[in-house]
Amino acid sequence: MVNVKHKWNTVQNNTFLLSNYPGLSFTTANEIVGELKFRAFYDKKKCLILINPTAISDNHYLIEDTYNIKIKLPDDPEKFLPLVYETGTRIVESGKKYNITDFRDLHIYKDGSSVCLCPQPQFIERILNGKSKSFPLLIDELVVPFFYQQSYFERYGEWPIKNFSHGYPAIFEYYLRKKNNDENNNRLQLRLCIASLKMLAQTEPNKYLETLVESRKAIKSTSKCFCGSGRKYKKCHRRSFSEEAKQGFISFLADLRNKQ
Repeated sequence: MVNVKHKWNTVQNNTFLLSNYPGLSFTTANEIVGELKFRAFYDKKKCLILINPTAISDNHYLIEDTYNIKIKLPDDPEKFLPLVYETGTRIVESGKKYNITDFRDLHIYKDGSSVCLCPQPQFIERILNGKSKSFPLLIDELVVPFFYQQSYFERYGEWPIKNFSHGYPAIFEYYLRKKNNDENNNRLQLRLCIASLKMLAQTEPNKYLETLVESRKAIKSTSKCFCGSGRKYKKCHRRSFSEEAKQGFISFLADLRNKQ
């Protein structure tokens, strides 16, 4: 079976850009370049970033800004996230202003190139919800919120929304934040967490993550680490976990055992 590339450069998507983000335009079938101009507001009560809000309760969170960006859209949006780049240097300069030297602390990947739009479970959830193929939802729900948060950080030296850790510990933080009293939701979050770990385990450096989704045993601080190093968990990978990631990790393993 021949894989069919997803079509992005359509009349509908061009009309969306012209109406909402006229500074951006398609340069090829799957690349967009230009100025992203936005007006957005963080609703603290709802924990949502709203685009072009009509009612504003706190001007501190209202931001109008412009970034020069490039977006490379994937052939298969059900396997890969778009690659989004700031083509200027504002994000890096903002980091220097606050003495940040690790690009990852600015939500940019290690090589200083593309940005980190969302944690892995959120990406998989977007696929399940049919959102990964929607160009308007990509811009409004991922791209604009990313640059809004960069503008907020540039102004105030803090993030409006609590950050996720770098790498796979973010999966467990996401899991903990999303769990609630709804059993259907919790089953979904467990599936998303498992799928995220399996996806990351496909790359050689993260191969050991596969053991986590097969685990039937509790991992205590004195247990051997799941990575196979032979060291105790507390002296190995637990050191890379935030307190929230630790709690999410414990909760995930307990729920996984109950499922099995």
